[in-house]
Amino acid sequence: MSHQRYDLAVVGAGTAGLEIAKNASMSGYKVCLIEQGYSEGKSYLNKIPLLSGKLLQNDKHCLSFISKKQSGLEDRELPILQGIGFGGSSLINGNVSYLGFEKRFREVFSFWPKSMFQRVKKHIYHNPNFSYNREYGYSDELTNIFCKTLNNIAVPEVTDLDNIIEGWAKIHLNIQGSKRYNFSNDFNENANHKNIEKLASTRAIKIVFKDNYASGVECENLVTKAKITVNAKKIILSAGTIFSPLILMRSGIGDPKDVCKAGAPLKFQQEHVGKHLKDHANFRIEFDCIGFDTLNQKTRGLKLFNEFFKYITSKNSIFKSPGATLAWNKSSFNKKVSINSLVRYHLVHFTQERSLLSSNGIKFQKAQRASIGCFQVFPKSEGSISLDNKNNIQIDPNYLSNKFDRALAHKAFRSGIDLLKRAGFAKSGKNLINDDIEQNIGSETFSGYHLIGTNRMSDDKNSGVVDGSFKVFGINNLYVCDASIFPDFVSTHQYLPTLAASKIFCLNQGFLSD
Repeated sequence: MSHQRYDLAVVGAGTAGLEIAKNASMSGYKVCLIEQGYSEGKSYLNKIPLLSGKLLQNDKHCLSFISKKQSGLEDRELPILQGIGFGGSSLINGNVSYLGFEKRFREVFSFWPKSMFQRVKKHIYHNPNFSYNREYGYSDELTNIFCKTLNNIAVPEVTDLDNIIEGWAKIHLNIQGSKRYNFSNDFNENANHKNIEKLASTRAIKIVFKDNYASGVECENLVTKAKITVNAKKIILSAGTIFSPLILMRSGIGDPKDVCKAGAPLKFQQEHVGKHLKDHANFRIEFDCIGFDTLNQKTRGLKLFNEFFKYITSKNSIFKSPGATLAWNKSSFNKKVSINSLVRYHLVHFTQERSLLSSNGIKFQKAQRASIGCFQVFPKSEGSISLDNKNNIQIDPNYLSNKFDRALAHKAFRSGIDLLKRAGFAKSGKNLINDDIEQNIGSETFSGYHLIGTNRMSDDKNSGVVDGSFKVFGINNLYVCDASIFPDFVSTHQYLPTLAASKIFCLNQGFLSD
């Protein structure tokens, strides 16, 4: 079965896919939006910030993978999650909203004009035709204690941590009126839906070519198992850091070994497809906070009903937050401020067994405990996405494999412990020595779910997969625009930078103007 010819076929309806489809539709282009999920984020679980954690590993909203054994983390296999549906991971993540560091953006995308960061920033924050809102979430007395402690140790208070390498602030979220409000709301409100055909529950298998031109996408409906081909003048892969490189491999584009495992004839040799995978290796330091009810207590019994009542009456409530309330950035571990040593900390108001996510999502423990979440913002460690001999997906983030990353993790852990002591809390147990820190990092580090890099952008086909205009090297009419094109991190969180990249793509294509 073959679908009519469209101007654009957009594969993946996540952050980038929705933004591209919206802007193209508003410019009069006919778009086919292909998405393997079917949720449109209309559930109350999608709309209430705290309840997003209940969607993790729910197969309607989320795909769950297991990584390869991580040699740097006691050979553990870790859960790797990706949101699906019209909104992608924004339907399940915390909606923590940071565009990033302008200097870093210019360095990572050095082949773009220096003005590009400010240009796209205006499109996000100051464009009346873009529905976007950013507010502080929930806070409580435990939050206030850490605020005072950070002030006491001369960490500067700032109103917004975006573009700040030393300081603390309450966390910014994409919410409005206590409900999640992000780019998927903007898509629903502003896209010209008459120009968009949505193919839900439809998985892209491979790209169809005519000579050296991408001309369509071969797909399968996951419900009926029917095969269809979507023909379009331009093909844009926005399927994310895991699926976009896999679609290229299965289309014959990639390292010859990976293409062979995918069972495809080699179309274009490109060794960087699936390589250079990066993620934020996130560990937590748990601590007792006797006398303070955390989410462990406030999500049970009468306290839960009390919090929900406060939420619906627009009062300060745990439901207004994804579970973290406060953040601070530290980069002066060697008594010298360096963006390369930047570490992000979060005050997390619950504890959980992170390796035991179920179809019901996060399950809080019962004790009066909380935790400090911590990750290096600009890791050097790299991994890969590949296929094994049975065509199964292999994800290897290679966490903390770089010596610099591991040494910084030790310093970050010690700094977190020191802050806990100054705040009047202490991690349970004896005073920590290096072996204790190493064991804790090895056993308590998990994915930050901020995967990037597997189709990285470059101005040279020998060092990247797509050029500065997002076009795949060696193939006409084929583009990639999602988190996979990022050569490195530019922010503490990824979904707003991915939105920025999609707006830049639209500017380049003429779907968006200043």
